[in-house]
Amino acid sequence: MSGAKTDALLRVSRDMAKALVHAEHIFSCQRFIDNSEHVPRMVHLASAAAAFLKKEGASADESNRFREQLIDYARELFVAEWMTPLEGDEERPPKEKDAIACFDSHLKQCSGRD
Repeated sequence: MSGAKTDALLRVSRDMAKALVHAEHIFSCQRFIDNSEHVPRMVHLASAAAAFLKKEGASADESNRFREQLIDYARELFVAEWMTPLEGDEERPPKEKDAIACFDSHLKQCSGRD
């Protein structure tokens, strides 16, 4: 995939996909959606965005890299939310490694479903 038009498509697609993943994250957090649903929904958005890029002419490597970047972004959002202390957590503060392990566990479970 090359050229000014395709570079612009990549940029807009990345920005749009990140916005959608972010919006899904906020939606899930506001509605207290279980992590077993929350993570697969964000992964599904990343997979759909990557499939779109591939359909538009991106190479398989480029679209797979894009998917992984979106999943990494989703993980960052998930971990940031996890690390926000809740009332009553003063004695047991959240641990980043637990957040990453939780996200990655759900990611592993949903990997075959996309």
